[in-house]
Amino acid sequence: MAWVYFNPNPWGLNTDDCTVRALCAVLGIDWNEAHELLSDTSRKMGLMPSNKNVMWSILMREGFRHEQLPDRCPDCYTVADFAADHPRGLYILATDSHVLTVAGGNWIDAWNSGQEVPVNMWKIEYQGRRKQ
Repeated sequence: MAWVYFNPNPWGLNTDDCTVRALCAVLGIDWNEAHELLSDTSRKMGLMPSNKNVMWSILMREGFRHEQLPDRCPDCYTVADFAADHPRGLYILATDSHVLTVAGGNWIDAWNSGQEVPVNMWKIEYQGRRKQ
């Protein structure tokens, strides 16, 4: 289980676009499409694109369901621990200030966020392609 570098930002920037990057990784879409999806959804909800309810709405619409994280050491259970405990499946994790994808036991991100502590998790049964 390891960190897999992933930065679909078309300018190669590592900026405050972690939700966009996570949606790209989990839905198999490009950065512009993920950004547009967040923008459109936020406009329809009357919220800012960075509001967690915007991403939650997208994930639920895409077939994800929110699940509880394992209840062991809530202050020290890391992204790397989660990935090691979940060698199969496709997940979105949220920390207090970050969002990333875990797939097949690897955490997929533009930087090594393995030591971050997740606070929310969404799981999907199908393997990360947008429903047509």
